[in-house]
Amino acid sequence: MLGKVLSVCVTEDLASMAKIHKLLPENYFGSHPGRTTTDSIHYVTKYIKDAWRKGEVISALFLAIKCAFPSMVLDQLGHDMWCRGIPMQYTDWIKHRVHGRRTTLKFDRYESEPLELVNGLNLLSGITFQFYNVDLIDAQNLENG
Repeated sequence: MLGKVLSVCVTEDLASMAKIHKLLPENYFGSHPGRTTTDSIHYVTKYIKDAWRKGEVISALFLAIKCAFPSMVLDQLGHDMWCRGIPMQYTDWIKHRVHGRRTTLKFDRYESEPLELVNGLNLLSGITFQFYNVDLIDAQNLENG
């Protein structure tokens, strides 16, 4: 139980740092207050209508991130967060929080030996995933569409 409480506190800290220090792009939605899915729908709708009024053509890329959290490479996540200004105490805590996790594969009558998990993170998944893939958003070229 204490681990879950600490995770919530860290999540709130990360979201606050991201907002106060503008560590994530303004058009990044999810996992922090004022940037909900509903907000993103309003933003996209307004952006499309404004462009249409100017006679512009709109293209969009929507990424499906189903099963993305369990496949995050934790060393890359730590590096990405550190590059954005997240203190090492947080990135180290996340790495240590998931270090040494194991799983067993079971199907039919087969059960594998315990396997160490080297990727993946469900802990703090929303905000950490934003840091993990933020370079995709920054790579966009707004001048050329």
